[in-house]
Amino acid sequence: MSKHFSIPILFLFLTLFSLNAQSDYFCLNRSDNPPTITPADLGGLAERSVCDVFKCTGAVVNLKFHVLHLDNGTGGYTDSDVAACKNLLNAAYNPQGISFNYQPTHHWNKSFYLTQTDIALQSVFTDPLNQRTSDAIHVYLMKNPQLGAGKADGIPSNACFMGGAATYNGVTYQLVPSHVVSHEVGHCMGLQHTFNGFTPGTPKTESSPCTMGDFVADTPVDPVTTKACIIPSSCTYQPSGGECPLTDGSGNAYTPNLHNYMSYTVTTCMNNFTAGQGDKMRDDAMAVIPGVFKLPEISSSPSSTNICIGNSQTLTLCFPGTITWSVSPAGAVTFSSPTYQNGSINITPTGNVTGAITITATTSGGQTKQISKNVLSTTFGGTYSNNGGISKPLNTVNAISAGSVYVTLPAGNTYTWATQGLTPPGLGLWVSGTGVNASFSLYSGSVTFLITSGGSCSVTRTVTFYIGSGWGLAAWPNPASDVLNVQVDQIIQGDVPTGVPDLTVPADRSTDVSPKTDLQVEIRNSMGVLVYSGTINPNEPSGINVSELRNGVYWVTVRGADFSGTSKVVISR
Repeated sequence: MSKHFSIPILFLFLTLFSLNAQSDYFCLNRSDNPPTITPADLGGLAERSVCDVFKCTGAVVNLKFHVLHLDNGTGGYTDSDVAACKNLLNAAYNPQGISFNYQPTHHWNKSFYLTQTDIALQSVFTDPLNQRTSDAIHVYLMKNPQLGAGKADGIPSNACFMGGAATYNGVTYQLVPSHVVSHEVGHCMGLQHTFNGFTPGTPKTESSPCTMGDFVADTPVDPVTTKACIIPSSCTYQPSGGECPLTDGSGNAYTPNLHNYMSYTVTTCMNNFTAGQGDKMRDDAMAVIPGVFKLPEISSSPSSTNICIGNSQTLTLCFPGTITWSVSPAGAVTFSSPTYQNGSINITPTGNVTGAITITATTSGGQTKQISKNVLSTTFGGTYSNNGGISKPLNTVNAISAGSVYVTLPAGNTYTWATQGLTPPGLGLWVSGTGVNASFSLYSGSVTFLITSGGSCSVTRTVTFYIGSGWGLAAWPNPASDVLNVQVDQIIQGDVPTGVPDLTVPADRSTDVSPKTDLQVEIRNSMGVLVYSGTINPNEPSGINVSELRNGVYWVTVRGADFSGTSKVVISR
């Protein structure tokens, strides 16, 4: 590789740094390109498949431009030149599944880099004022009339510079803006020149991509190492022997691709990377340059932020390596697998957590990407009050005194109300707002409402109110999965409105007719087999562990000295 900077008419010193072939470089032979090599040709290197550029977003690269000016702030390239370079990079890299996150441009006043030539310019890579950080690729633009060159700090690396112009056959080509920026960033991303290691007489077919050329199987052997080998008007190879050999050792003519960004070609000819080069950049740079890559977005199917308990979603993160998944709060979801490589993963809410959760994908290199989800319950609670009394939990079955009932459902959702079966005479149902609050009057019999929540996790809950004489039995949630709450609702004589002859309160009950002793509870399955026996406090809800009961229909019976009630419940998980 040439290391001259001072002669502007020399042809495009696109890169003045080279590395020996690294043994861990990845030799690509894409499945959608006809193979020209066999695994044995790969020199013991395993062929690795990374993200297909047509199926995923690929990699996102932080990139920062630095524009050099004279000490007084004049001279140098402009913001328009930077914008043109960004457009060129997008055109070159986006088709390869690589996009850039452009950081704010750094305008740097230092005459040294616009007036000096030759090897001294390389100090830009270590200058303490260069703002070079490890979390981005840094591109230094130097409008030095004596430069006419570009250089990367390594292959791969996270810095390069370019500037000036080059003249060929009397035509001057400006290096900024031009696809020289795509060429130099390609070196930062791990690409060699297409003619790397070329020796005259080597085969025109790249039969061993791990030992010749740019180590990518879908780029042809390139013998172009000098301006004399190019016909600029047609961007074609001009064989002449010597530096521009006609044929390989078998007499086959060389036919390099002089449109490739990584060839020594005229700036106006540059217009493509191969698919293999795109894969190699994602693979090598991701593995070698710490902090350069931000992970692409996690995609979710379905794309909704909300996820319902009992449902699953698929998360996909296109990344050429191993991903480890975690969630906060811990245990909010289960993963189909805690890790995956180049694929997708399913998440399912456990039901232990509702509300906002954060899912984190962590690479083997410690990079992280997060996505937020909102876990929604497929059940909803609520409260009710009877005749202006205290608020009570809204159960599946609720015993009330004849008169008015006011129901409040959880805010943040919408609800629709409907009655099931016959509507009791005189029932007046008023629903306010979006269905969060409802009121009605019931003086005899019972009424059952079907309350349906809106949103992503629509669910219909059946709620019954009945005029109770004595105590009413409530068991909820219904269906239940782990814990079944059982409560006896008391009817207090003082709650009874005047002028309601239909309500019957036993004569032997005073104003407070609450049971004074614990009540016996039994749960039997649909075959009548006793599966649980215990007691409950009559004055507060009691939770019964039903996590070990099989799915099915059960009957809950509560008995006391002057009370007996039975309720049907369903166990479902």
